[in-house]
Amino acid sequence: FLDLKENDRGRFVKITEDVRGRRDTIMLPTEVLDDFIQALQQIADANQAD
Repeated sequence: FLDLKENDRGRFVKITEDVRGRRDTIMLPTEVLDDFIQALQQIADANQAD
């Protein structure tokens, strides 16, 4: 699940994985989203090369 949230400290993206009723969540401030997306793209590109 991806949710855009906001609190008194700013806006962030909440990423939640639900596996058999257990949830794991990470929260990323919107300020780092570009870096996060770039890192994901590098992983995807490396996977394509294999």
